[in-house]
Amino acid sequence: MNRRTIVLNNSGNQPAAAVLADGQLEDFLFSTGCSEFEPGAILNAVIGRPLQRQGLTVVRLSGRSNAMLKSRIAYRQGAHIPVQISAYAEPGKILPVTDRFELRGRYSLLSSARTGISISRKIRAPEFRAQLTEIGKDIPAAREYGVIFRSSASIAGNSELRDEINHLSECAGRVNAAKDSTKPGLIVPAPSPLDRAVAAWGGEAFDIDDGSDAFDRQGIHDLLDPFRQSEWVLPNGGNLAIETFRAMTAIDVNTGSDLSPSAALKTNIQAARALSRQLRIRGLGGQIVVDFAPMRKTDRPLPEKELAKAFAEDRISTTLVGWTGLGHFELNRHRDRLPLTHWEGH
Repeated sequence: MNRRTIVLNNSGNQPAAAVLADGQLEDFLFSTGCSEFEPGAILNAVIGRPLQRQGLTVVRLSGRSNAMLKSRIAYRQGAHIPVQISAYAEPGKILPVTDRFELRGRYSLLSSARTGISISRKIRAPEFRAQLTEIGKDIPAAREYGVIFRSSASIAGNSELRDEINHLSECAGRVNAAKDSTKPGLIVPAPSPLDRAVAAWGGEAFDIDDGSDAFDRQGIHDLLDPFRQSEWVLPNGGNLAIETFRAMTAIDVNTGSDLSPSAALKTNIQAARALSRQLRIRGLGGQIVVDFAPMRKTDRPLPEKELAKAFAEDRISTTLVGWTGLGHFELNRHRDRLPLTHWEGH
């Protein structure tokens, strides 16, 4: 694979970042232009009424916006606490927030959900692991946050690692300071599209094209156009029909004009390989149901294996639920982004 390129578009109200490799679009991320209410943002919230049967609590954010907190802690009504927006809300639903914070960088992340120092298993050199452990011990925030060194730490210099850790620690310090504050509003803004692209795809060297008209020069609009269509043609002539509804996304796999005995299995395997990229670039999450082309039950493990492989390499948390009684395959995917249909770029 050639060196990746992250292409930025900072014009208009919705900044965006496209990730290219070998001329292929791998990812597309954009901002609504309101970093206060996007996933990753940390705000001061006021505890409202508990919904005990659901194990949830209503909280009020700045501007009198409401959100829903799921926590094991029973907070006092009226208390002020920092919360982090954990996902985009589905249409007509309330914004989800958490009191467990994650501050993510290219090489490392801090998490309040754990303690200690963790190092990616992909980093095997004992000397380097010991070096990372020593760097982690020097982090002031490590007393309250777990420090996780990602596999990409192996390509970073010591100064880059320390600079990133210091930045994340400074953000953690702002969160800790806000625990005693009654001042409403934003504590840490949501990461920009560039920050999100680097955190997701920065495991290898990459270039950044943020020049004037970079999207036009790199042909990003043309690359995005097929993902705006409901039908995606597979290499063997089969296709995916992708339809989004209020409650779920439904994907129908068709063999097209191929009438050979192996057509269904070949098409289903190609569909399984394509699915994670399709959902990522289209920005689709929540409940997803795939209606594969009819095949024997004994053949189901083959496309299922390809699904598992594709989503294991994906950056977005996805649960492969499995086959239903009607022969559909269900997935549940974290809503870490808005659908492509919400992007106003041309």
